[in-house]
Amino acid sequence: MLKKNLIRSVCGGENRRFRGLFCEYYERSTSRCMLLREGKMPEFWEKCRASCFNMLYEAAKRYLGNFKKKYPNSPIDETEDVDFGRLIRQLQDTGLKQGFDLEAWRGYMNKSVYREIRRILRKRGLIPWQIRCGTCKFMPEKMPFICPKTGTARGRREEACKDYAHSVHNIISIDADPDIGTQEKNILMAEIAEQQGFSTPETLLEKKEEEQQLPLIRKILIKRIKETQPGTKSRQTCERQYEIFVNLLNLFSKDIPVEKALKILADKYDVTVRTVHRDLADIREISEKKCPLKAD
Repeated sequence: MLKKNLIRSVCGGENRRFRGLFCEYYERSTSRCMLLREGKMPEFWEKCRASCFNMLYEAAKRYLGNFKKKYPNSPIDETEDVDFGRLIRQLQDTGLKQGFDLEAWRGYMNKSVYREIRRILRKRGLIPWQIRCGTCKFMPEKMPFICPKTGTARGRREEACKDYAHSVHNIISIDADPDIGTQEKNILMAEIAEQQGFSTPETLLEKKEEEQQLPLIRKILIKRIKETQPGTKSRQTCERQYEIFVNLLNLFSKDIPVEKALKILADKYDVTVRTVHRDLADIREISEKKCPLKAD
């Protein structure tokens, strides 16, 4: 019914603004669009009555809102920097393989937008790449890893059960879990704590057990983003530093050496390695001033 209503309303002219006039590219016998059937995607974008860009923008706004509701602990901004130009080029370069009507195109467009939004949020470390026990908020941070929901021992890489609830705090574990890597993942925390009186990753770990340093630092960076005016260079810097903090920990969890990890992040954010080092220095300074942070 929804499919027929959309096609009748736009292509068939039942919407009042079309005054009952059929679209010149509408095939009444099949309800198909001639431009879609012939694969003329750029022309379809230009001449479609439905306003393709508006549909694209509304889909992006809707999916960002959905992700924000699903992951309330993540600083997802409903004005995330979505590359609409890239999406439009992708959609214009790819014709439909079946359906060839407006509803079929809308379904394909929605799927493409959803995947792009998900890719952006994953890249920025705002949502998990995989739904695993290790990113569940119920998973203990220290061994033994006993799920409080099921009462059974779970591996951090095991597929999550139906009670899964995402927790950004558990993006990485810094406890002695042999499944997730080496001591290199603690290098960033050592750098952050350098000016706080801790000289080695081991002493930092001891302090972390008392004050939960990693979640506190992450919370500080999120709060800093929210307190900065959207659309400004300062906001962009705050967001980049948060992303570097999260993604660097993720890279360490994959046993990637520190210098290689810094180079990967520099390339990803189109900055120099020196800029990444400067961002880490800023994080050290911020954590020195504001840790420990009381929970809200």
